[in-house]
Amino acid sequence: MVQWGRAGRAVDRGAWWTSTDIDGAFIIPAEHVTVLEVTRNKPPTFTGAALSRGQVIAVLGSGAEAWDGQGILVVPSVYDLEIRAGSGELLGLVERGVLRPKTIVGETVALEQAGDVIGSMDRYETLGFTVITGF
Repeated sequence: MVQWGRAGRAVDRGAWWTSTDIDGAFIIPAEHVTVLEVTRNKPPTFTGAALSRGQVIAVLGSGAEAWDGQGILVVPSVYDLEIRAGSGELLGLVERGVLRPKTIVGETVALEQAGDVIGSMDRYETLGFTVITGF
């Protein structure tokens, strides 16, 4: 059985998972579990959870080769990847064209339109992120 924590955050000690299989595990409240032995008690860190250089390039493409040695960490989460770096490193990648945040923006809307956008999210009619630009 395992307990989970996200890199950089405390491990959730309130529940035990019967497996690392997210879809197949049973989640048992900690008060119903008797711990016989803790084999490893080390909270996760971003550095420890980060993908290797080869994995980053395999997942994100050859453009990610420019990230090598830049202090940028790519950490897998349950449903996404988290990219961690200081703001200077990320802005430098945007300036050099390595990161292109505009490519993930599907549409921009005014604040008055946000309610309609949120109301339609369950229909999955847009690609990319919707960004509120008008306040």
